[in-house]
Amino acid sequence: MVLVRNEVGSGSGFLAQYGGQKCLFTNQHVVAGGVKNTFTLNDQSEVRVGTAAAAVEHDIIVYGLSDETEALEVMIGVDQSVAVGDEVAVIGNPDGMGVIHPLTGRIVGIGPQLVEISAEFVPGNSGSPVIHLKTGKVIAVATYIIFSKADFAHGRLDDQVRRFCYRLDSIKKWERVRWNDFQDDAETVAKLRRRTKELFAVLMCISKLGRMQLDVIQDADIRSIIATFQGQMKIAQTEQERNAAASLLLRGLTLASRSDTQSAPRRIVYDHFSKMLATETELREPVAIMWDSLRSQLGIIGGEDRPYFVPEARKHR
Repeated sequence: MVLVRNEVGSGSGFLAQYGGQKCLFTNQHVVAGGVKNTFTLNDQSEVRVGTAAAAVEHDIIVYGLSDETEALEVMIGVDQSVAVGDEVAVIGNPDGMGVIHPLTGRIVGIGPQLVEISAEFVPGNSGSPVIHLKTGKVIAVATYIIFSKADFAHGRLDDQVRRFCYRLDSIKKWERVRWNDFQDDAETVAKLRRRTKELFAVLMCISKLGRMQLDVIQDADIRSIIATFQGQMKIAQTEQERNAAASLLLRGLTLASRSDTQSAPRRIVYDHFSKMLATETELREPVAIMWDSLRSQLGIIGGEDRPYFVPEARKHR
């Protein structure tokens, strides 16, 4: 078992025999955030790694090893050897505390690229091996959790947590990792994600933007858009001028919602980050549509102590 650490945090990894050689496996998202990643065994000895490759359509990265060491065995043909209900163990670094700890459960479902398990892995376990206890072989890499609130209208009576792991035997293609490109992709997506969060925060506070403290906004473009709006509203004396200020605000927020996601594909190299970009774009588009809707449909009024949008239009928020 391997502890993975970098400037951002820590995760898990493991050594396994794969394709006729011994390798180190973890998730791409575990190593993406850090410039310097270190890999240590539980006895604190460092694992020296060679070149890396990223799996296409799987959040998995593999490193060649410089040292001979013990390694787990990867199962090929999971569909033939594993069944729903089989017991598994996830062995890794839960909560990133630097303590190797096993979590047991069962196979809940098997898909062409993923297995779903009941073992309650948590952040810090990303990159942990999922070991099929009957055979002792690694079948997948613990990767992500989905949390869903109860939804009585659709028959979900309780909150639900589902845990998914990428299969190793379903990888068809690898991309050789050039670290400058890989880290540039990671930073590009991280910036997109930070802007997405700020856009949602602005949307939730749309009626208060005239009084918002600008220092709470980290994104320079969004801060500039709101600062311009606030300045124009202070000197606006007519409804037409207030309308013009609000229209410019909403136009700027629409552009901010789309401009970086539209330019990012020219920068993205790796499949993993292309999928993350697609997720951010999907989140952003309804926000951009909302700004457009507000700009075209809502009446706007002025005043320091009341919303800028007429009350009957609030149902569109």
